Amino acid sequence: MARGGHRLRARPRAGARGGRLPPRRDRGPRGGLPHARPHLAHEPPQARRHGGRGRRGAFRRLARRHPPRGAGGAVTAGRLSVAVVAGSSEPCSRELLAACCAGADYVVAADRGAAWCRDAGVVPDAFVGDGDSAGPDVLAWVASAVPERVALPCEKDMTDLEAAFALGEAVAAARGTIPAFTLLCATGGRVDHGLGVLGVARRHSGRPVALVGDGWRGWVLSPEGLPSVRVEGRGRTVSAVPLADGTCISERGLHWPLDHRWLDALDDLGVSNVVEAAGGGEVECHAGCCLVLLFEG
Repeated sequence: MARGGHRLRARPRAGARGGRLPPRRDRGPRGGLPHARPHLAHEPPQARRHGGRGRRGAFRRLARRHPPRGAGGAVTAGRLSVAVVAGSSEPCSRELLAACCAGADYVVAADRGAAWCRDAGVVPDAFVGDGDSAGPDVLAWVASAVPERVALPCEKDMTDLEAAFALGEAVAAARGTIPAFTLLCATGGRVDHGLGVLGVARRHSGRPVALVGDGWRGWVLSPEGLPSVRVEGRGRTVSAVPLADGTCISERGLHWPLDHRWLDALDDLGVSNVVEAAGGGEVECHAGCCLVLLFEG
């Protein structure tokens, strides 16, 4: 069936690869920031990240001091559920933010994300940022209400969001587990910031990473992290956007199915599919990294 008037799902792309899957090459966390399982990714030897190593000890000390939320400091289902509230200029609703944070073991606010937490009545476990977007009143609230704070310099070679993810990794590592991230208030506002958010999510795709907004939910898939996701709700729109070259995905139970289809980064072939099976559909990532978005309505 033709889609968009010009592409056929059943027709293989010229030069498409098949057979044995190639090894995946991942970039590791930048700046020597702590990673609970270093074998998942390795920093390229040519990388020179000034200013990152000095934060390693601060993250680890904070991780040891502050226990996760929940009864007795328990970790959810063998993983530390980490809610990261980013500083987008267009936050999600207060109700959604409060609900997601209530179900998390650990909540980190990245700079202006502290303002969105305060507005939603959420006190995060930690604040990470340089304070350039939070504002004096929010920083005063952080100083009086938030248990732990990691102050970053304004001139640095990482975003506040990446530092928040690094803190989540350190807290999970201190408890002998791995983090499962839920990212909020991250995709609205400036386009360059939104693309940077996807870059951070891709670098941490060796962990389960979910993105949540009003009217939609997303998952970052990779063979090392979350390899597949079920998408429920017949008639709902589903998009699968590869975040890396050499991404191979399958889609089942959708109007336009795919079977081990190779795609390059930001290929639009998987945009605006539809859940067709009554029991829901599934998207699987066999190689590379893919963002799956499920929309309401």
